[in-house]
Amino acid sequence: MDGGKYRINKKRAGFTNRSSNSKAVLLIYPSQLSLSRHADLIADLRLAFRAKKVKPGNIISENEVIVFEMDDVVEGAAIANKRFGVEKVALARKLPNANFEQVSSEIASVGKLKVLPQEKFFVKVQISKDASVNYKPRDLEFASTGDLISALMSRSHFRSNINVKHNGIWYPLPARNEIEADRTLDVYIGKRAAYVCIETDTGLGGLPFGCQKEKVLCAFYDSLSCICCVSMVKSGFLPEIVVLYTDDASLRQNLKMLGFVLSKVHTRKYSIRLAKLNFPTTGMQSYSETSIGEREIEIERASARAREGKRGSREAKGKKATLEQLQKMGYREEILKRLASIRILSQMNEKNIVLPFSTSIHPLWLIESVFNQIIAQNKVPWMPLLLPIQDLHEIAEELGMNEYKPLVQSSIFNEAESGSTFTILAYRRYFRIIDKVAEEAIKNMKPVSFEIGPNYLHDILDSI
Repeated sequence: MDGGKYRINKKRAGFTNRSSNSKAVLLIYPSQLSLSRHADLIADLRLAFRAKKVKPGNIISENEVIVFEMDDVVEGAAIANKRFGVEKVALARKLPNANFEQVSSEIASVGKLKVLPQEKFFVKVQISKDASVNYKPRDLEFASTGDLISALMSRSHFRSNINVKHNGIWYPLPARNEIEADRTLDVYIGKRAAYVCIETDTGLGGLPFGCQKEKVLCAFYDSLSCICCVSMVKSGFLPEIVVLYTDDASLRQNLKMLGFVLSKVHTRKYSIRLAKLNFPTTGMQSYSETSIGEREIEIERASARAREGKRGSREAKGKKATLEQLQKMGYREEILKRLASIRILSQMNEKNIVLPFSTSIHPLWLIESVFNQIIAQNKVPWMPLLLPIQDLHEIAEELGMNEYKPLVQSSIFNEAESGSTFTILAYRRYFRIIDKVAEEAIKNMKPVSFEIGPNYLHDILDSI
């Protein structure tokens, strides 16, 4: 849910024409991991609301949900949906008691406004273990479904080919479960009140920001390292970020991705460290004197020349070999940047180091070698993507990184190609060069403090 989804017409959302004994509230469903961390989640949400100048009123903590009473629940929902530790966010009507008939009537009232003619609906009721009611969830689901069908039939315009016609009368068709439903009406019966959800959307999940009270050092230089950094934030850690770059283009790109991480941090001011990776242009067979961007252009040119010279087999083979050589340069460069970044982190004072390794991409011998090096330096390696149980593209999508999908795909492909050809001998051959690059980067590393906001990118660039 972005801020735009909840900026809807309040009449359409069900804020008007509601029963006189109900009021609009913000309902937060903590993730399963956060159920025992209500205090941490509430503290994080308070800070997020304060940063956006949204003042919450009473806060009620039920077993499975947290209820915020505030004047602008729409804005509150847009803010809460961007916080880790939140499984689901809902705008809801709060009833002062859980009287069966009143709750069923309220469900029908909300459903009449929300269910469209072409939609199948399902009423889902959750009752807290502390609620003092004499009915089961299924009882209320069944009764309110009947009330809602009656309410929908009263709408003269309610006609659809998915409804059932009997004796010349069209009847709205409820779904048998959530999977079949086009719209689900969530209801929560708590210890103190009942809540009928008007608008519901999924959150980011994970743990509340910073709840582990532990800092981790992250190198930030491509989409894969960005995924690792955000995964650690989602796990409740506090990231300390070192942004690495090879030229101005890569610096701007990495700082743009940094904005995605900063949107998950609730502090107003933030500090990072910047360091440039200066690989030698001579003495490395896998490197040319061109920059990354120039090399990509040259690869495309070589590809075009190879296509044009297809008829001349000898010439075409030579140009194809040139293209393959340039591609291998790019693949090798990706893994060398990763190794240099790890060497930089290992030489810094922080104890916890995030390693962007995955067994689905990188060779096992390389992961084991780097892991042992970090342990030997009395540091703790954290690898959130080490054994992925799902595709890395799906992880990026869950983290909300849809706009970086092409970069993620490119990074994963390049890393996989590099890892398939990168040998122990090659690693040893570049060992001293990696050390030298890391040493120079640490020597010239620059700390930068700035205010998180729309101008953060320009503020950082201006400070260099």
